[in-house]
Amino acid sequence: MWSNLFVRSTNSPFFKNDVYLIATHGLLTGNAAEKIEQSLLDEVVVTNTVPHEVQKMQCHKIRTVDISSLLAEAIRRIHNGESMSYLFMNVSKKD
Repeated sequence: MWSNLFVRSTNSPFFKNDVYLIATHGLLTGNAAEKIEQSLLDEVVVTNTVPHEVQKMQCHKIRTVDISSLLAEAIRRIHNGESMSYLFMNVSKKD
């Protein structure tokens, strides 16, 4: 995960915004939480497809997004032969 990650320098004039890392299935193994905590990342957003409770206790920068209702709706739509594209065109702002 970290060998290919580019993160801005705090002194860089090129990056003035916050830096986020988004990982759908964040496998935060080993000392990943420690590395995230020490990095220049402002936040790491992961879904709840993999448990992250221990890592979240070790690092305040990790945020988990609950996608259970999205998965349930996707399963329902597939089962009923309904459109899956609807899920991506009708995302609420709270998501």
